[in-house]
Amino acid sequence: MTQKQEDTFGPEGSNPNPKLYEAIKEKDSTPLEYSQTVATGYVSTRDSFKDMFDKIAAGTVKAMQGLSDPETQANRLQDRIDSREARANKKGMTGKMIADTSKALTGISVKPVKTKRDEFDEETAKLKTRQKTYQDRSDADVQKRIEQARALRSASTKYSEDFGENAKAGYDSIFGAGAWDNASDEEKRNFIK
Repeated sequence: MTQKQEDTFGPEGSNPNPKLYEAIKEKDSTPLEYSQTVATGYVSTRDSFKDMFDKIAAGTVKAMQGLSDPETQANRLQDRIDSREARANKKGMTGKMIADTSKALTGISVKPVKTKRDEFDEETAKLKTRQKTYQDRSDADVQKRIEQARALRSASTKYSEDFGENAKAGYDSIFGAGAWDNASDEEKRNFIK
């Protein structure tokens, strides 16, 4: 520890800092980076910023993946629709409701007027259309995966059947016609190996 560090960070120093003083005291050979940090008072926050930006980037990637997934979008829109429908009654009656009520009370037909509730319901209807589009796309993706799995399963079954027929033909060609049918399971396994 240098005299300047002792005078600055020591118990009787101009800027006493017990933790820093002990850390310097413990290290007889102070690394250059550490001594520059102590001398300048600058502490690098590079790692903290890098970590923060890495987390922001990872979150952004996750959000973008969610936006591209039709099932996630369909579920998000369904939640919005449910929320809007729960708030719809606070907007009052629709123009058609008002006209029907007026006709029931007075017997006179009235042309429906566009109300706040009508505008609110129109926006909800647009959301329902978008939600249905995403849901249909999600259902199509699931159906496509099911078809691919079926095709893969049938291909592997076909391969197994072809392999069995080829093994039987090979065995019969070596040991004579019908030899495969008369061979034991152990002989068949050994032949296939």
